Amino acid sequence: MEKKDLLIVELLEKNGILSVKELSQILLCSEMTIRRYLVTLETKGLVKRHHGCAFLNTRARPTKFSEQMNINSREKFLIAIEAARMIRNEQVVCFDSGTTIQRMVDLLDNRLTFTAITPSLPFIESVAKIKGVKVVVPEGIYNYNNRTLELTDNAINHNINADISFISCRSFRIPVGTYEHTDTLVPTKRWLAKQSKTTVLLADSSKWQIESLRRCLTLSEIDIIITDEGVPKDSVDKLQNLGKKIVIAKEHK
Repeated sequence: MEKKDLLIVELLEKNGILSVKELSQILLCSEMTIRRYLVTLETKGLVKRHHGCAFLNTRARPTKFSEQMNINSREKFLIAIEAARMIRNEQVVCFDSGTTIQRMVDLLDNRLTFTAITPSLPFIESVAKIKGVKVVVPEGIYNYNNRTLELTDNAINHNINADISFISCRSFRIPVGTYEHTDTLVPTKRWLAKQSKTTVLLADSSKWQIESLRRCLTLSEIDIIITDEGVPKDSVDKLQNLGKKIVIAKEHK
């Protein structure tokens, strides 16, 4: 994906709507070039054009953490149950930001003792209430929409030895891996995934096979995928044929 595609999406996230002329002036390229990029982004379903202006498609728009909590709520809850069951006493566990990961907190056994490493402010506030959990917060810059810290270079250059990492994503595509819409969260997610022996992706069915721009984790960097029953069977079969462990979260009756 070309850098200017990412920049256009970031600019539209920040400004809401911009004209072709404005994008041309900001990115220092011709209006014809901007139109070509916009056509590509529109084909991917990320951008809409109208009367010489461009704005993000509904599903490509950034959503605040509180808004994300209400999307696929039941599925996220079921996925969080499966994820919470994987944590053991005395482990060092990395938690990415994300609403499915946030739901894990209320499902954790209060008798557990472990170390939680996370950049997510809501997760920090919630998990710190569990007596046996030691919370470690890496150095970072606050991202308002996601209520998380974007790790600094200093933090990213410092490695730890964790047992398991729980990672979220904007999009998951087979056979490539996870995607984000912009660069901002990618370094943090990559760092969290690389710190542990086991990387677990939590991705409800709304994230599967949709278009996005920035590659984040490759499929080879993910050990386990937890999702819900809304994922097509052929996608599950593809993953299993590629040697990946996939857990389908279901409501137990």
